[in-house]
Amino acid sequence: MSRRICYVGTEITPSDGSTFVGGHVNTVVRLCKGLSDLGWEIYIVTTPSRFLGEANFDFPWGKIDLVKAKGTYSSLQYSIDFSIRAIKMIENLNRNEPFALIHAHSGYFSFASIPVFIGRRLRIPALFSLYCPASLLPTKLPMDKYEIKILSDGLDKVIAVSDNVKKSLMKCGVSEDKIEIIPPCIDEEVYDSFIPSVRACKEVEIGSSKTQMVLFVGNVDRTKGLDVFINAAESILRRNPGVKFVITLHEPYETIQHIRVVASRRLGSSVAVMGVVKDMASLMASADVVVAPFRSTEGIADIPLIVLEAMALGKPVVASRLEGIEEVICNGENGLLVEPDRANELANAIIALIEDSNLRNKISERAVSSVKQFSYTEVSRKLSGLYSKVLGAPDG
Repeated sequence: MSRRICYVGTEITPSDGSTFVGGHVNTVVRLCKGLSDLGWEIYIVTTPSRFLGEANFDFPWGKIDLVKAKGTYSSLQYSIDFSIRAIKMIENLNRNEPFALIHAHSGYFSFASIPVFIGRRLRIPALFSLYCPASLLPTKLPMDKYEIKILSDGLDKVIAVSDNVKKSLMKCGVSEDKIEIIPPCIDEEVYDSFIPSVRACKEVEIGSSKTQMVLFVGNVDRTKGLDVFINAAESILRRNPGVKFVITLHEPYETIQHIRVVASRRLGSSVAVMGVVKDMASLMASADVVVAPFRSTEGIADIPLIVLEAMALGKPVVASRLEGIEEVICNGENGLLVEPDRANELANAIIALIEDSNLRNKISERAVSSVKQFSYTEVSRKLSGLYSKVLGAPDG
């Protein structure tokens, strides 16, 4: 049986050096790593990162082929142009050596059109992983549910990253027996609770050993809640002026500079704003609290990877009370949950963790044990088994 697989998705590329940024991007990379160890040969058809610097494209777990799509990222033009160009590239790659199956990854269901078309054209199984609650495009349309149902009929399997995403697919009429739940995954070799909590991470000056640091990782998209975090940070400083806040953003330099000015004006020297961090695990290990104040998980990832990575490191997480996140965090047990868009509630939760070491320690211990099933080796084995089932062959 051929074990050559074609993966399709946008920006599954490094942004700088060998650093991959983004939840679904890192999940795909980790799956490739695990599947390669299990004997699968992966080819990735994707677009360059919007913020591409000097990047390495030579990886032992797969080969990356780039498509340069026209239009603004996530726009309809971008999606259509990428789909057309990706299909042509996949057909050309298939001529050299046929693929066993095609598997696309996205937060929007419109990208399922690529595996549907290729699957029929090449007569191979077609799979699609959906990372967010079901939506065809970033802009909701009246016919979304109908189009999602039609596209799903052309797929062999639809992979949902959470039970919440599965329910959203079923509301669109996707057959339950066509849906498999395979969650995002963490690299347990990197995000390990035994990593020492370095108080002076190379990426940022945290301060003295007594300085407590709160970390935000994301971008300026409204759904990520950066403004909520800054509002909460102002409130925290009025009550505890010794706290340090660190913000890392996957954004152009000009945007980072703008946020740096705004954040410094409001938080003074208590805040550091950075771009892509090459050693995120070390930075997280230096944090006392990691926050994920999302307003929603639409277009992001229903179970945000930053939440899983922080928990794997034993870091207490304060996150929004959203359905996907609630599948991982039990409030007060392995993390704290707050209502979305409530800066005061977020501030109170952060202060509770900062001031109560017993609560911090209890949550940290339970966080580590509760995310073991998200290790890339476990998730890759589950996906490998699904591939073998779809191909009608025994796994391994």
